[in-house]
Amino acid sequence: MKKAFLLFSILVLLYFIAVEMSMITATSVTTCSNITSAGNYLQTANLTPTATIGITCINITSSNVLYDCGGNSITNGSFIGWGISANGVNNITIQNCNITCKTATNGGGGGAVYFLNVSNSYVTNNSFPLNKNGVTFENTTNSTIINNFIRNSSLNGIYLITSNNNYIINNLFNLTAGNSIYIDGNSNYNSINNNQIYGSQSEGISVGGNYNNITSNMVGYSSGLSPSANGLDIESGLYNNIVGNTEYSNGNAGIYINGEGTNYILNNYATLNKYGIYIRQSDNNFIQDSVITNSSLYDVYIFNNVATSLNNTFLNVSYNKSLEYVSGSSQLIREWWYSTNSNAKNTNITASNSSGATQFSYLTPFNKTGIIDYVNNGGTISSYSNYTINGGFLGQNIVHTYNISQMQNIIGDVYTFTLPEVDFKVTYTYTYNGNGQASDTINKTTSSLNIVTTYFPLFIVIGAMILLIILVVTIVSVLKGSGVMANDNSKANITGSA
Repeated sequence: MKKAFLLFSILVLLYFIAVEMSMITATSVTTCSNITSAGNYLQTANLTPTATIGITCINITSSNVLYDCGGNSITNGSFIGWGISANGVNNITIQNCNITCKTATNGGGGGAVYFLNVSNSYVTNNSFPLNKNGVTFENTTNSTIINNFIRNSSLNGIYLITSNNNYIINNLFNLTAGNSIYIDGNSNYNSINNNQIYGSQSEGISVGGNYNNITSNMVGYSSGLSPSANGLDIESGLYNNIVGNTEYSNGNAGIYINGEGTNYILNNYATLNKYGIYIRQSDNNFIQDSVITNSSLYDVYIFNNVATSLNNTFLNVSYNKSLEYVSGSSQLIREWWYSTNSNAKNTNITASNSSGATQFSYLTPFNKTGIIDYVNNGGTISSYSNYTINGGFLGQNIVHTYNISQMQNIIGDVYTFTLPEVDFKVTYTYTYNGNGQASDTINKTTSSLNIVTTYFPLFIVIGAMILLIILVVTIVSVLKGSGVMANDNSKANITGSA
């Protein structure tokens, strides 16, 4: 144990020595430069880019580069370009930088960091105040923007253009004039996780692509003209997962979905927004296990003016029904959870709504399913209660009747049936005195559980005896085959040959 601990201590020490040596051997950077070779670079002075340098202060054209600003700055608010850029490379890390470049929104790109055609890279532990764009990824994949402070961007805090499989994690945004995080319509499979966004003047998070994951973010105080000023904005995206976010005090909607559809929204908390959730000409969205509260106008608002907004389902979503609006050619389906607790496996559970139509049918054990409370078609509400729910098992039927609008979630609906008993007979024979046989029969009725409990030791003994017999036969066969158990004649022959 002491040797293992000593070895571990040595490995840790060697790691820190390697880190320190890498910093000692890093190439010092004191002016705006082109980085054309792999290696570690340490900026040891504050840099002021000018128009004569070109469009980038630090231009990286080699893969496998770690660029560490060492807490120093790259600053010129009137510079028309980027603080740091990389093009056509991989394995780049930008860290510990303070960059302010191109604060104006006019003309082209510009900002703190720009990656074009880059992969497997990091932008981490930086501060990017007062840029047009904080970080821009274009045609960039499998890269991460993590632990950065991005404030007062005049256009976007983070901007992804045709970029897939990237990670935006644990960043802090403050007072972005446009979108704090903007994922364009050609960017897919990106993850936006655990970011804090405050005071965007357009959208907190705007996603236009497909299959993106937006999880555990806090977005508040987005402002601006409607329909902007949303906490989370899904623009013509499909199959995006919006999970575990908090949207609060936004000028328009906590969550705004416009166009396309089939997005999944789970465990969100929207409070103190103008609209809790606003769905506009978007179909097949699924909202589940969420809370919408204290909206100033509507908790749920579903609207269309060109296309439809159909089959939008709210399962176990808590909100004020009087603050629900569904326009013509739009549809809201409100559901609650239903599950059973039956003492009999393979209980047949069948639920019929108020019109007698079967809503669902399944066999236990089964986890849980949604049960429709009502459907709102363009403002016309069709209630599905009362429900008749029948539990059937071996000819026994138990019927429950529920008003789902009043009860909402029904978890563990109890069905108790009389379980059948099992006839079990044991017949045994025995011999006594060698003169004959006598037989006796024991008749016993018990449940299958008692059978196993009562006779389990007997089963163990019989099984052990069988295994023992097999073991003995095997040993004997092996010994005979090896000649160890030879007969007397073979012994004599062996002795004579000696």
